[in-house]
Amino acid sequence: MLRSVLNLGLYELVLVFKFTDVESETSRQIDIYKNFVLEYGSKVMVKSHRRKVLAYQIKGFDLGIVLHLRFEADYHLIKELNTRIERDPLVIRCISRKLR
Repeated sequence: MLRSVLNLGLYELVLVFKFTDVESETSRQIDIYKNFVLEYGSKVMVKSHRRKVLAYQIKGFDLGIVLHLRFEADYHLIKELNTRIERDPLVIRCISRKLR
């Protein structure tokens, strides 16, 4: 897919996943979202992923795994990413913002 460099923006995405005891499941979820962004030819930086006690329950969970990503994207990537996040049953919260 050809994209204009002028349409790219820097985005920050924070995902909170349901906590699982299986470390491989966590790594798999991180790789899924990282590779999805990379497939669009964008650069991605995984800032952190860790288990965290949530300040309040989200969908009945007190504990979650937080993934923090920064990447360059255009409108089409953001639209596809939001669709994927909405369909993922392991994601309990998503926060995204455009940095520039």
